[in-house]
Amino acid sequence: MQNAVNIAKQQGHDVTLIDLNDFPLPIYNGDIEDAGVPAKVREMQAIFDQHDSFLIATPEYNGAVPALVKNTLDWMSRSLENGDSGITLFKGKVVGIISASPGALGGLRALLALRDQLAKLSLWVAPTQFALGQAHEAFDDNNQLKNDEHGKRIQAVIEDIAAF
Repeated sequence: MQNAVNIAKQQGHDVTLIDLNDFPLPIYNGDIEDAGVPAKVREMQAIFDQHDSFLIATPEYNGAVPALVKNTLDWMSRSLENGDSGITLFKGKVVGIISASPGALGGLRALLALRDQLAKLSLWVAPTQFALGQAHEAFDDNNQLKNDEHGKRIQAVIEDIAAF
């Protein structure tokens, strides 16, 4: 993801990097929500509210979006503190999607499912996406992409987001 952040910044975009490891959330459960939405959910909802576009970078696990990504989206869609639907965090905004996997398809199957889920949340999904296959071989010792073409493909996704 850091490569995408660097590309976006080089294009002059303001970027807020969210690492889901910094926002530990319980598995979504209505009983937990009824008892009180976790503070980390509220914190992340506030960050989402401040942005007009998103770029999601996800791995692919067993041909699907990881549970962590799905769970995060489930929590983000819950009611806001003011009672508004969490969908308002997404409505009318654009999202780009990229993935990586050690397999040949690079997470393409995860992107197909993610695309559908994001559209259901009222996001406009950028038509350009990028799936990085053989990801375990794609980076150098400094965690930079070895192949310039991969960077150009990420740049194309970012340009689609910005054009929206």
